Amino acid sequence: AIVYRTRYTNGMERAELKKREQEFLTTEKEKYPELFERLETVDNQEFLRDYGIYIPGKDHFPKGRVKVLPSDFIVEETTSSGNLCTIDFSDDKEKGKENNTDGQNQTNGLNSPTYATLVKCGISTIDAIDDMTKQLGFDPRRHDEIGYAGIKDKEAITAQEISFRNVPADILTKIYSDEYFLKDVRPGKGMLAKGDLQKNRFTILVRTDDLDTEETAATVTNQIRQIKDHGFYNYYYLQRFGNPRLINFVWGVHIIKGEYRQAVEHYLSYAAPRELEYFRGIRRKIGSLMSTGKWDEIAKILEPFPLIFLNESRMVNHLRAHPADYLGALLVVPDQVLLWVYAVPSLLFNEKIAALLERGETVPPSLPLVLSENPADTELYREQLQALGLYPLRFNYLRPFRNIYIRRRTVPTLEPVEFHAADIVPEGMLISFSLGKGEYATTFLSHIFNLTAGNQENKNKDPKNENSHVNIIDCKNILEGKNMQKTLDFFAKQINKNQEKE
Repeated sequence: AIVYRTRYTNGMERAELKKREQEFLTTEKEKYPELFERLETVDNQEFLRDYGIYIPGKDHFPKGRVKVLPSDFIVEETTSSGNLCTIDFSDDKEKGKENNTDGQNQTNGLNSPTYATLVKCGISTIDAIDDMTKQLGFDPRRHDEIGYAGIKDKEAITAQEISFRNVPADILTKIYSDEYFLKDVRPGKGMLAKGDLQKNRFTILVRTDDLDTEETAATVTNQIRQIKDHGFYNYYYLQRFGNPRLINFVWGVHIIKGEYRQAVEHYLSYAAPRELEYFRGIRRKIGSLMSTGKWDEIAKILEPFPLIFLNESRMVNHLRAHPADYLGALLVVPDQVLLWVYAVPSLLFNEKIAALLERGETVPPSLPLVLSENPADTELYREQLQALGLYPLRFNYLRPFRNIYIRRRTVPTLEPVEFHAADIVPEGMLISFSLGKGEYATTFLSHIFNLTAGNQENKNKDPKNENSHVNIIDCKNILEGKNMQKTLDFFAKQINKNQEKE
């Protein structure tokens, strides 16, 4: 018999863990406010080139801020069957209940997967899946009990289809979080797998003060026209490389080489320039203790941050019990390792496109990724692999990671955009569009704006009141006439959290 639990195995729910974590950080911020200052960052041409991204004319683009609030960045998945998963809260519980009539629980209970729409805010897809895994009491070492087609943004409001193996529909109604909700519960056919979607629909507010001059308005208009006519270069954007640390491909290289210890130690201790100085300090402390194997002391440092340093804690706890078993430490975070390893071919793909553009050469319609058993694909990236110490490329050190597949895959270098609507508002530019699966909205937007983040003067704040908040905009209501106030109300805690960051 399957036993379903609705609490964490340690008896503490995620909401309680998060509350304690935030209370601790609030106290720390009051003590050391200078360590929590978010300096402005700009994804300009010079910065992006380190990640293989080169966009002609980018030096003249206006600045634009995305994800100032999660409600500024909405992602709605179109499933493989063509259904749009919406963030609309009004069709939530009632539709699910209607679909559960006529004995569905008995017929769907343990014979076929149960499908639902996951609507989330302020939490990554992986963390939401992890939370549901714990609430349902699944074995955390199993990674096939909940299926999903793709990873959606964390600092956004997103909707996507997910599937549950052997979970009756009525059990799903007991899952609760203030970071996500499930709706449209229904029977499905087959478990969802990565890539089982058609496209994603985006509704985005780009906050900017730079559209009030003829020059910048003309630049934006011209770029949009070019993208409509020719598409945009399909670079893997920064989130592929683990924002804000932006270094996960280094860990991927170590793993491909079989340098498991270097991957673990660098992951735990590297203090990235875009991290808050407070967390950079924690990583430096960890680095000073690792050389002597003081895993118990490192665990104590991480203890106040059960969610922020969730994966770090899992690895450290493994090393406490099994010192020097660095492969085992990586195996307790398989989803993270998957992202790190796949970041390597992403970087090389980017660099290949950028190099061709900079030399004025023709960019082919598509390029293969390097994690392929086809020798021709490896040879295409020979110089880059040699620079990383990965040539000749071998995959034997990846075999312990069963979720990593070596297969030939080609990726388009140019992608079209399906535009839906756009409008200029006092806060900036509202735009709605759809992209094919695997394409990044930030890549598209980076062909129009120099994307920024962090502290800066913002005309949406009252300069006489330091505590005034950024305006919350009902983006879908303005562009589509669809009021999403109920969804905004449900995620008020997550949105207010971002208000405090600003």
